[in-house]
Amino acid sequence: MQGAEIRQLRIALGLTQEELGEMIGTGDVTISRWENAHHAPSPLAQKALAALRVEQDQARLVGKEQE
Repeated sequence: MQGAEIRQLRIALGLTQEELGEMIGTGDVTISRWENAHHAPSPLAQKALAALRVEQDQARLVGKEQE
């Protein structure tokens, strides 16, 4: 997952960098570095981010089904 994708996911989830960091076990400075492409997430962090994306996608699909 690239920096822009991480930012989009975080915003779609309505989270601050600090809140996202707490959810996946890292700090807000690390989230900022990822979003600005200064560093890349570790494989473990990538897995956690992917799981959040899946949850978000599922919630979006459920919302569309209820419309």
